Amino acid sequence: MTVPYVKGLSEAFTRILKGYSISTAAKPHTTVRNILVHPKDRIGDEEKSEMIYKIPCRNCERVYIGETGTPLGTRVKEHSKEVDSRADRMTAALPLPLGISSPSWRRTEPLR
Repeated sequence: MTVPYVKGLSEAFTRILKGYSISTAAKPHTTVRNILVHPKDRIGDEEKSEMIYKIPCRNCERVYIGETGTPLGTRVKEHSKEVDSRADRMTAALPLPLGISSPSWRRTEPLR
């Protein structure tokens, strides 16, 4: 019989079963294979979708909090284009895009 190895428990379990003439083999839970082999590569934040994120301002402590169903990198590019296009035709009477004066696109990060 093969049982998962749990320090302290597996030895006692093996002793008890030995009294009934049942031999056991302990199998480690963590193996070198489990540590080294990962079937999927990790996805970077800019490729993840369905998330809440924040874009900080370069000039102050304000942040923009948003939610997206598209990949984060795509959404940040969309925001950047919107800010650039509105900045070209902006007057003092219009509100700032995203509500922050100078978005720091590089410091955009997901909220976990």
